[in-house]
Amino acid sequence: MNITKKMKLCMALLLVATMTLANFNTVFATSETVDPYCGKETIRHWMTASTAIINYRRDRDLRSITAEDSPGRSLIFGVALAQSWDIHNADDLRRQVTRLTTTGGNQRISFAESAAIINYIGKETLLEYATTTTMRNRINLIAYLDEKWGETGIIGWDLIRVAHVVSWSVSVGYIDNEEAYSLMEPAIIQLQYHFSNWDDALDNWLDGYAYWSNMDMNNPSTSFTRRHTDLNNFRTTSDLYVRLRTLEAAGANIESHIERLNELDRFYYRFPNLLDNSLFSNPPIIDLQFTD
Repeated sequence: MNITKKMKLCMALLLVATMTLANFNTVFATSETVDPYCGKETIRHWMTASTAIINYRRDRDLRSITAEDSPGRSLIFGVALAQSWDIHNADDLRRQVTRLTTTGGNQRISFAESAAIINYIGKETLLEYATTTTMRNRINLIAYLDEKWGETGIIGWDLIRVAHVVSWSVSVGYIDNEEAYSLMEPAIIQLQYHFSNWDDALDNWLDGYAYWSNMDMNNPSTSFTRRHTDLNNFRTTSDLYVRLRTLEAAGANIESHIERLNELDRFYYRFPNLLDNSLFSNPPIIDLQFTD
Protein backbone atom coordinates (compact mmCIF):
# COMPACT_ATOMS: atom_id res chain seq x y z
CA MET A 1 0.00 0.00 0.00
CA ASN A 2 1.52 3.33 -1.02
CA ILE A 3 1.85 6.37 1.22
CA THR A 4 -1.13 8.16 -0.31
CA LYS A 5 -3.44 5.22 0.32
CA LYS A 6 -2.09 4.82 3.86
CA MET A 7 -2.73 8.48 4.59
CA LYS A 8 -6.25 8.23 3.17
CA LEU A 9 -6.92 5.15 5.27
CA CYS A 10 -5.62 6.74 8.46
CA MET A 11 -7.74 9.81 7.90
CA ALA A 12 -10.80 7.66 7.28
CA LEU A 13 -10.23 5.61 10.44
CA LEU A 14 -9.77 8.79 12.44
CA LEU A 15 -13.01 10.15 11.04
CA VAL A 16 -14.95 7.02 11.87
CA ALA A 17 -13.48 6.84 15.37
CA THR A 18 -13.90 10.46 16.37
CA MET A 19 -16.85 11.49 14.17
CA THR A 20 -15.26 14.78 13.12
CA LEU A 21 -17.77 17.28 11.78
CA ALA A 22 -17.68 19.26 8.56
CA ASN A 23 -20.09 21.30 6.49
CA PHE A 24 -23.30 19.62 5.45
CA ASN A 25 -25.00 21.36 2.57
CA THR A 26 -28.38 19.67 2.21
CA VAL A 27 -31.12 22.28 2.50
CA PHE A 28 -34.85 21.80 2.33
CA ALA A 29 -37.61 24.27 1.66
CA THR A 30 -41.38 23.93 1.60
CA SER A 31 -43.48 25.38 -1.16
CA GLU A 32 -44.44 28.98 -0.43
CA THR A 33 -47.78 28.54 -2.17
CA VAL A 34 -49.31 25.81 -0.01
CA ASP A 35 -51.90 26.41 2.68
CA PRO A 36 -51.05 25.90 6.35
CA TYR A 37 -50.12 22.27 6.99
CA CYS A 38 -52.73 21.04 9.44
CA GLY A 39 -54.74 21.91 12.51
CA LYS A 40 -53.47 22.22 16.05
CA GLU A 41 -55.14 18.99 17.13
CA THR A 42 -53.30 16.99 14.48
CA ILE A 43 -49.96 18.51 15.46
CA ARG A 44 -50.67 17.69 19.11
CA HIS A 45 -51.28 14.08 18.06
CA TRP A 46 -47.89 14.03 16.36
CA MET A 47 -46.23 15.35 19.50
CA THR A 48 -47.84 12.84 21.85
CA ALA A 49 -46.92 9.93 19.59
CA SER A 50 -43.36 11.18 19.01
CA THR A 51 -42.70 11.42 22.74
CA ALA A 52 -44.46 8.18 23.73
CA ILE A 53 -41.42 5.95 24.11
CA ILE A 54 -39.31 8.32 26.21
CA ASN A 55 -42.33 9.07 28.41
CA TYR A 56 -43.56 5.48 28.75
CA ARG A 57 -41.17 4.57 31.56
CA ARG A 58 -41.60 7.96 33.19
CA ASP A 59 -45.29 7.20 33.73
CA ARG A 60 -46.41 10.48 32.18
CA ASP A 61 -49.94 11.07 30.96
CA LEU A 62 -49.68 12.07 27.30
CA ARG A 63 -53.10 13.60 26.75
CA SER A 64 -51.53 17.05 26.43
CA ILE A 65 -48.13 18.35 25.44
CA THR A 66 -46.90 18.87 28.97
CA ALA A 67 -49.49 16.99 31.01
CA GLU A 68 -49.39 19.79 33.60
CA ASP A 69 -45.95 18.80 34.76
CA SER A 70 -45.04 19.21 38.39
CA PRO A 71 -42.45 21.84 39.35
CA GLY A 72 -39.97 19.05 40.06
CA ARG A 73 -40.38 17.48 36.65
CA SER A 74 -40.19 20.87 34.95
CA LEU A 75 -36.92 21.48 36.78
CA ILE A 76 -35.57 18.17 35.43
CA PHE A 77 -36.55 19.17 31.90
CA GLY A 78 -34.94 22.58 32.35
CA VAL A 79 -31.66 20.99 33.41
CA ALA A 80 -31.78 18.54 30.48
CA LEU A 81 -32.42 21.36 28.02
CA ALA A 82 -29.56 23.42 29.41
CA GLN A 83 -26.96 20.69 29.77
CA SER A 84 -27.73 18.55 26.72
CA TRP A 85 -29.04 21.15 24.31
CA ASP A 86 -27.71 24.52 25.44
CA ILE A 87 -31.32 25.70 25.54
CA HIS A 88 -31.93 28.37 28.18
CA ASN A 89 -34.74 30.36 26.59
CA ALA A 90 -37.09 30.54 23.61
CA ASP A 91 -34.44 31.86 21.21
CA ASP A 92 -32.12 28.96 22.03
CA LEU A 93 -34.97 26.53 21.36
CA ARG A 94 -35.81 28.11 18.01
CA ARG A 95 -32.15 27.90 16.99
CA GLN A 96 -31.95 24.21 17.87
CA VAL A 97 -35.22 23.34 16.14
CA THR A 98 -34.05 25.13 12.99
CA ARG A 99 -30.79 23.16 13.10
CA LEU A 100 -32.54 19.82 13.62
CA THR A 101 -34.97 20.40 10.75
CA THR A 102 -32.48 21.80 8.20
CA THR A 103 -28.79 20.83 8.24
CA GLY A 104 -29.33 18.36 11.05
CA GLY A 105 -27.66 17.69 14.39
CA ASN A 106 -24.06 16.64 14.83
CA GLN A 107 -24.79 12.92 14.70
CA ARG A 108 -26.71 13.09 11.42
CA ILE A 109 -23.85 15.01 9.82
CA SER A 110 -21.10 12.74 11.12
CA PHE A 111 -23.06 9.61 10.20
CA ALA A 112 -23.45 10.76 6.59
CA GLU A 113 -19.74 11.59 6.38
CA SER A 114 -18.62 8.33 7.95
CA ALA A 115 -20.94 6.21 5.81
CA ALA A 116 -19.57 7.90 2.70
CA ILE A 117 -16.00 7.13 3.79
CA ILE A 118 -16.83 3.47 4.47
CA ASN A 119 -18.53 3.13 1.09
CA TYR A 120 -15.57 4.76 -0.66
CA ILE A 121 -12.79 2.70 0.93
CA GLY A 122 -14.76 -0.45 1.76
CA LYS A 123 -15.85 -1.86 5.10
CA GLU A 124 -13.56 -4.90 4.95
CA THR A 125 -10.51 -2.76 4.23
CA LEU A 126 -11.28 -0.50 7.17
CA LEU A 127 -11.89 -3.47 9.47
CA GLU A 128 -8.58 -4.98 8.45
CA TYR A 129 -6.70 -1.91 9.62
CA ALA A 130 -8.87 -1.07 12.64
CA THR A 131 -6.76 -1.26 15.77
CA THR A 132 -9.40 -1.62 18.49
CA THR A 133 -12.61 -3.52 19.11
CA THR A 134 -14.41 -0.23 19.65
CA MET A 135 -13.34 1.00 16.22
CA ARG A 136 -14.39 -2.25 14.54
CA ASN A 137 -17.79 -2.16 16.27
CA ARG A 138 -18.24 1.44 15.17
CA ILE A 139 -17.44 0.62 11.54
CA ASN A 140 -19.83 -2.34 11.58
CA LEU A 141 -22.61 -0.27 13.14
CA ILE A 142 -22.31 2.53 10.58
CA ALA A 143 -22.18 0.07 7.69
CA TYR A 144 -25.23 -1.79 9.01
CA LEU A 145 -27.30 1.38 9.49
CA ASP A 146 -26.26 2.74 6.10
CA GLU A 147 -27.33 -0.48 4.38
CA LYS A 148 -30.59 -0.52 6.34
CA TRP A 149 -31.67 3.07 5.74
CA GLY A 150 -29.80 4.22 2.62
CA GLU A 151 -30.28 7.89 1.73
CA THR A 152 -32.70 8.36 4.62
CA GLY A 153 -29.76 8.06 6.99
CA ILE A 154 -30.71 8.66 10.62
CA ILE A 155 -32.86 11.73 10.02
CA GLY A 156 -35.53 10.39 12.38
CA TRP A 157 -33.05 10.86 15.24
CA ASP A 158 -33.30 14.62 14.70
CA LEU A 159 -36.95 14.94 13.69
CA ILE A 160 -38.42 12.93 16.57
CA ARG A 161 -36.26 14.86 19.04
CA VAL A 162 -37.87 18.11 17.91
CA ALA A 163 -41.01 16.95 19.72
CA HIS A 164 -38.93 16.20 22.82
CA VAL A 165 -37.25 19.60 23.15
CA VAL A 166 -40.39 21.49 22.16
CA SER A 167 -42.60 19.73 24.71
CA TRP A 168 -39.97 20.14 27.43
CA SER A 169 -39.70 23.85 26.60
CA VAL A 170 -43.45 24.24 27.01
CA SER A 171 -43.15 22.48 30.36
CA VAL A 172 -40.53 24.91 31.68
CA GLY A 173 -42.31 27.96 30.28
CA TYR A 174 -39.99 29.00 27.45
CA ILE A 175 -42.82 28.91 24.89
CA ASP A 176 -46.58 28.41 24.88
CA ASN A 177 -48.60 25.72 23.11
CA GLU A 178 -49.25 27.95 20.11
CA GLU A 179 -45.56 28.33 19.32
CA ALA A 180 -44.98 24.65 20.04
CA TYR A 181 -47.39 23.75 17.24
CA SER A 182 -45.59 26.11 14.87
CA LEU A 183 -42.14 24.73 15.74
CA MET A 184 -43.29 21.14 15.22
CA GLU A 185 -44.64 21.68 11.73
CA PRO A 186 -41.36 21.47 9.72
CA ALA A 187 -40.43 18.21 11.49
CA ILE A 188 -43.85 16.71 10.75
CA ILE A 189 -43.60 17.57 7.06
CA GLN A 190 -40.24 15.83 6.81
CA LEU A 191 -41.35 12.81 8.81
CA GLN A 192 -44.20 12.37 6.35
CA TYR A 193 -41.78 12.68 3.46
CA HIS A 194 -39.26 10.12 4.71
CA PHE A 195 -41.54 7.59 6.45
CA SER A 196 -44.98 6.06 5.96
CA ASN A 197 -45.59 4.66 9.45
CA TRP A 198 -44.56 4.94 13.09
CA ASP A 199 -42.72 1.60 13.05
CA ASP A 200 -40.13 2.93 10.62
CA ALA A 201 -39.99 6.47 12.01
CA LEU A 202 -39.41 5.37 15.61
CA ASP A 203 -37.10 2.55 14.53
CA ASN A 204 -34.98 5.11 12.68
CA TRP A 205 -34.95 7.36 15.74
CA LEU A 206 -33.80 4.44 17.91
CA ASP A 207 -31.07 3.52 15.41
CA GLY A 208 -29.90 7.13 15.56
CA TYR A 209 -29.86 6.80 19.33
CA ALA A 210 -27.67 3.69 19.04
CA TYR A 211 -25.30 5.59 16.76
CA TRP A 212 -25.16 8.63 19.03
CA SER A 213 -24.57 6.59 22.18
CA ASN A 214 -22.32 4.02 20.46
CA MET A 215 -24.30 1.27 22.21
CA ASP A 216 -24.19 -2.43 21.46
CA MET A 217 -27.53 -3.02 19.73
CA ASN A 218 -27.54 -6.65 20.91
CA ASN A 219 -26.85 -5.96 24.59
CA PRO A 220 -30.14 -6.57 26.48
CA SER A 221 -29.19 -4.31 29.40
CA THR A 222 -28.83 -1.03 27.45
CA SER A 223 -31.41 1.73 27.29
CA PHE A 224 -31.44 1.25 23.50
CA THR A 225 -32.66 -2.33 23.94
CA ARG A 226 -35.22 -1.30 26.57
CA ARG A 227 -36.62 1.36 24.28
CA HIS A 228 -36.82 -1.14 21.42
CA THR A 229 -38.68 -3.51 23.74
CA ASP A 230 -41.15 -0.74 24.49
CA LEU A 231 -41.62 -0.08 20.77
CA ASN A 232 -42.27 -3.76 20.12
CA ASN A 233 -44.76 -3.82 23.01
CA PHE A 234 -46.53 -0.83 21.51
CA ARG A 235 -46.78 -2.64 18.17
CA THR A 236 -48.21 -5.77 19.78
CA THR A 237 -50.64 -3.76 21.91
CA SER A 238 -51.78 -1.71 18.94
CA ASP A 239 -52.38 -4.80 16.78
CA LEU A 240 -54.33 -6.57 19.53
CA TYR A 241 -56.44 -3.50 20.30
CA VAL A 242 -57.40 -3.07 16.64
CA ARG A 243 -58.24 -6.78 16.25
CA LEU A 244 -60.49 -6.85 19.34
CA ARG A 245 -62.29 -3.64 18.43
CA THR A 246 -62.80 -4.94 14.87
CA LEU A 247 -64.27 -8.18 16.17
CA GLU A 248 -66.51 -6.24 18.54
CA ALA A 249 -67.76 -4.00 15.73
CA ALA A 250 -68.50 -7.09 13.61
CA GLY A 251 -70.73 -8.49 16.38
CA ALA A 252 -68.36 -11.23 17.54
CA ASN A 253 -68.49 -12.51 21.10
CA ILE A 254 -65.42 -11.07 22.82
CA GLU A 255 -66.59 -11.64 26.39
CA SER A 256 -63.50 -13.70 27.20
CA HIS A 257 -61.36 -10.71 26.16
CA ILE A 258 -63.24 -7.99 28.04
CA GLU A 259 -60.69 -7.71 30.85
CA ARG A 260 -57.83 -7.41 28.38
CA LEU A 261 -59.77 -4.91 26.30
CA ASN A 262 -60.38 -2.77 29.38
CA GLU A 263 -56.63 -2.81 30.04
CA LEU A 264 -56.01 -1.69 26.47
CA ASP A 265 -58.59 1.08 26.84
CA ARG A 266 -56.70 2.38 29.87
CA PHE A 267 -53.44 2.09 27.93
CA TYR A 268 -54.81 4.10 25.02
CA TYR A 269 -56.31 6.67 27.35
CA ARG A 270 -52.77 7.29 28.57
CA PHE A 271 -51.14 7.06 25.13
CA PRO A 272 -53.53 8.59 22.60
CA ASN A 273 -52.60 8.45 18.89
CA LEU A 274 -49.87 5.95 19.60
CA LEU A 275 -48.66 4.45 16.34
CA ASP A 276 -51.59 6.00 14.46
CA ASN A 277 -50.23 5.64 10.93
CA SER A 278 -53.00 7.74 9.41
CA LEU A 279 -50.99 10.75 10.59
CA PHE A 280 -48.51 10.01 7.81
CA SER A 281 -51.08 10.43 5.05
CA ASN A 282 -53.81 12.64 6.45
CA PRO A 283 -53.54 15.44 5.48
CA PRO A 284 -51.49 14.70 2.33
CA ILE A 285 -47.75 15.23 2.29
CA ILE A 286 -46.55 18.66 1.23
CA ASP A 287 -43.97 18.33 -1.53
CA LEU A 288 -40.42 19.21 -0.51
CA GLN A 289 -37.91 20.81 -2.81
CA PHE A 290 -34.33 19.73 -2.18
CA THR A 291 -31.30 21.72 -3.36
CA ASP A 292 -27.66 20.77 -3.29
